[in-house]
Amino acid sequence: MKESFLHIDEKKMREVARILAETLTEKPGKAAQVIALHGELGAGKTTFSKAFVRGLGSRARVLSPTFVLMKRHELKTKHYNNVYHLDCYRVEGVEEIRILNWTEIITNPKNIVLVEWPTRITRMLPKKRTIVRLTHDTEKTRNCTIEFHA
Repeated sequence: MKESFLHIDEKKMREVARILAETLTEKPGKAAQVIALHGELGAGKTTFSKAFVRGLGSRARVLSPTFVLMKRHELKTKHYNNVYHLDCYRVEGVEEIRILNWTEIITNPKNIVLVEWPTRITRMLPKKRTIVRLTHDTEKTRNCTIEFHA
């Protein structure tokens, strides 16, 4: 399934992220929910991530984990305990991800995982994932495509 949102401003992008968060948390799976966020620099991946985490009911301060690679935010929802936010922009090899207990994180159905720059770790991502593609439209608007892969 694929959904497209064209010419959206930041407010609309936050709304799309919130709705996606609510949709994904309605029915947990057998492993973590993984959301791969694609887009060039400045496309809105971190803005989307902030709104997504807010949509989960968290009031955590969400910042890009560019220099720390991964941040964990606790959740108090019916089905999920944690949201992990990774920024793989600076990742040079999959070993950097493995040492973060990656396998345990993505196999735990109580986790949600947001991955910015997922192409750096494509072979480590599960086949079942949600892909969010953000592209520049104008200086103030973006195009957003969401694909669900089972």
